[in-house]
Amino acid sequence: MRHNISMLDLRKSPGDVFDHVRLKGDTYVVERNKKPIAIIRSLEADQEHQQLITEKIHALEQRIKDNIALTHEEYDFLVEHADYPEHRRAIMCNQQIMETLSNFGGAADLEDEPLDLDKLDAEIAEQEEIEKNKS
Repeated sequence: MRHNISMLDLRKSPGDVFDHVRLKGDTYVVERNKKPIAIIRSLEADQEHQQLITEKIHALEQRIKDNIALTHEEYDFLVEHADYPEHRRAIMCNQQIMETLSNFGGAADLEDEPLDLDKLDAEIAEQEEIEKNKS
């Protein structure tokens, strides 16, 4: 079961929270000023969550290799879970290529619409700044 808990309530009874996590498999979303800031879940649940993310990443990467277009949400998921800035850049380049191909109907038209790498660098920097501000 998933629960929301304030920082104050967590400070009052951390033992109870961790007992529920360990014994019942509960998950707690820790909030500060009613905004989620962290999650507490069992290691087993976290490993399952990471496995699902890994499987989704592999499935999406396979679709890219097979030249199957991804949705914006799927590209955003890949960018969010990219390990390195170089991965983000590659994913965003692929997204721009696929969008250009779909907009112009094929690879022959791609030569007329060069990739805007400066724009991609700015978008990557903006995404990294957002992630930096989250922490």
